[in-house]
Amino acid sequence: MADVFISYSRSDRAVAERLSAALAGAGVEVWMDSQITGGTTFADVTEDALNNASKVIVLWSKDSVQSAWVRDEATIAREQQKLVPLTIDGAMPPMGFRQIQLIDVGDWAKGNDSTLPHSVAVAIEVDLPEQSAWQPESPKNVGAKQRTWFLTAIGAAILLVLGAGYFALTSDETSHVANENGRTRVVVHALAANLSDDPSEAALAQGITDELIVRLRSIPQLQIATAAPDGSVPGDDFDNAYVVDGNIRSEKEKLRVAVRLTAPGGEILWSETFDRTLVDLFDVQQSMASSIANALSVPFDVGYQSTRNGGTSNPEAYAAYMQFVQNSLSFDSQVPLSFLKRAIELDPTYVRAKTGLSGHATVRVSFEAGLTEARANELVAIADEASKYAVETAPDLAISHAARAWFWLTANNIPSAADEIEQAKKLDPGNDPQLRDYFSTFAGFLGRSREALAIRRSSQMIDPAAANDPYLVYDLLAVGEYQPAIDHFERLERLNAPGLQSMVAHAFMSFLMQGKEEEGLEFFRMRAPPMFVESFVAARDQDEFSGMSLAQLRNWADRTYGAGGHLAVGGRATYEAYFGRDQVAVNLLRIAMERPGGNGNFNLWHPAVSEARKLPEFRKLLADLRIPEVWRESGDWGDYCRPTSNNEIECT
Repeated sequence: MADVFISYSRSDRAVAERLSAALAGAGVEVWMDSQITGGTTFADVTEDALNNASKVIVLWSKDSVQSAWVRDEATIAREQQKLVPLTIDGAMPPMGFRQIQLIDVGDWAKGNDSTLPHSVAVAIEVDLPEQSAWQPESPKNVGAKQRTWFLTAIGAAILLVLGAGYFALTSDETSHVANENGRTRVVVHALAANLSDDPSEAALAQGITDELIVRLRSIPQLQIATAAPDGSVPGDDFDNAYVVDGNIRSEKEKLRVAVRLTAPGGEILWSETFDRTLVDLFDVQQSMASSIANALSVPFDVGYQSTRNGGTSNPEAYAAYMQFVQNSLSFDSQVPLSFLKRAIELDPTYVRAKTGLSGHATVRVSFEAGLTEARANELVAIADEASKYAVETAPDLAISHAARAWFWLTANNIPSAADEIEQAKKLDPGNDPQLRDYFSTFAGFLGRSREALAIRRSSQMIDPAAANDPYLVYDLLAVGEYQPAIDHFERLERLNAPGLQSMVAHAFMSFLMQGKEEEGLEFFRMRAPPMFVESFVAARDQDEFSGMSLAQLRNWADRTYGAGGHLAVGGRATYEAYFGRDQVAVNLLRIAMERPGGNGNFNLWHPAVSEARKLPEFRKLLADLRIPEVWRESGDWGDYCRPTSNNEIECT
């Protein structure tokens, strides 16, 4: 049976046939439906070929995304973990097929090149003749092989490259390209992991890019922006900037890192290729990067993963942590958790891994339905222990206090959470967009929606790429900017931005708040899991809760969600409020807040809940949560409530 199955739309047949010929020229056996002979059953032959192929290449285009046949074939390939998605005209795959990153062969598809694109060859594990060291194309992941943890060592080779690049940037010949503050603008592209079937290599390439950016930001003379997956940078401030890009290639224990620095006019100012072995590179790079840092008068021990900033000097622990980061949005919570446990096992003093573990536990206790009480208590205890360790071990690290704040939120102690956030703000170095996310989200939890939006937008001053933050969808919804929320979602959807799935419900509510229920439902059905859609339809078509007491609603929540459901019950409250059942909404909000988890607190300030917030039961709920204590102490009452006396408030 064929090695590769090609799935395509009829309108893309010419491209599919050219790709088939290129694959055959590289020694690959190919199956296309044009090979079906007379007397056979189309569906049976196609299914057999699909199931027996080792790889399935899907050609996504503006036509194929509408094809039920192509979607069905892509679904089978995804489930069998052999999907290789290509875009031939810039079209993005439909929702549900975006977890595996896309290989863009648009330029190849428009041309007449008969050779197989290198990125496709790598993805299907075909050896091509040796090419030059510099190969800046970016095939994108993922398969399922595990490689040595020593891939982490490539990070320091990149740091060495950056040091040399910095000299080029600040030389007399190039220093004229600067912003109004005299800082040289540089755009950093994510390093391409050229072994596309290795998730560890893709994760580490991204992690090394992140580290690289942080270290560059420690140089005051530079202003750094990160490029989106399509190479763009929001706004036009960086249109005339230097560019750093590169790639990583590995084979067994051999590693090649190629990096270059390009001037605004396109001239390559500097490039270098490093050939190392994975085993010895970590030790070698320490002395090289340290020497470069000393020459630049920049401390070597900087960056998110340095020991000074709660990081680790253990390459295997760092690799495991970056695998956690790359898989943090996995629907299977055990996947990221296994990497975190590995990181902490390798380095029990790894503070950033501890904060990651704490954050992971708080998210899971908020999101998971059907939790037993024992499991909920276990997750809260994990968050408590890990965040406490971070604060005690690294009290001068802002992220430690931010993690501790999220534990207190999960434990329903909002005043203590507010204290930790204030401490994190005092320690904020001002160049960490992740901290701005914490500050913005917490402001939103306290009903300071406009402040939350302003903080999140301020991240763009650190990095223009923050304009692509998916959480802006909710921030815009919260302040009543409904159509901008939808527009932002759809723009990020076209960019295939990560983390967007968690914003689908907020974009849907933005339709509802404009009175566009049918249009919103069509949008929702195409993007959300069926159970989410069913929850809304049930709230619309069945007024099942209006006659229930608070105790009866608690019983319903117990039956439906076990000890979990913090986020789900809060979401149902917003639907009930949207349909005018304000008392039911307040009761459901109370039940949601009683359950462990802090990530659903934003539902208190959802625009659909505006009428329910006027009820005395809502004010009682706020008092029980001790939110007015925080307001009174800070003097900042946010956007929805005001004091009417020393003990009373009113809300809108």
